[in-house]
Parts: sequence; C-alpha cells; structure tokens
Amino acid sequence: MPNILVMRPGDANEVAEAYRVAVAQTHRPVAMVLSRQAAPTLDRAKYAAASGVAKGGYVLADAPGGKA
Repeated sequence: MPNILVMRPGDANEVAEAYRVAVAQTHRPVAMVLSRQAAPTLDRAKYAAASGVAKGGYVLADAPGGKA
C-alpha cells in the first residue's frame, strides 16, 4: 500500500509514543504491529527516551566498548 506508515513498538513506552504519532497522521494510513506476548517495559532511566519513536528510529543504547 503506498504511503503507509508501519510502526512496530518494542515496549509499552514506545506503544504510547507510536499512538501519539499515529493519531497525528491525517493524510496517510497507519499500521501498528503489536505482540500478544508479555514483553518487559524497559527502564528509561537506563535507556534512551521513547520519544525517539517520532523520528522513525533512534539509538536505544550504545554498544559496550563503543563498537557496534
């Protein structure tokens, strides 16, 4: 489908942010791919903020030793 926005959030915080982005879309359809499995909610004090979802992608955490 042309011009569709597909979002696959990884935890509950990202679902909330993805929903905010989806509601703001007025000119294209949005598909959210969610899991029915129990997924842990990440500690956002240790990892990056979920607000990076609005950018389309973000670095959750740097690799140990600085090398990806």
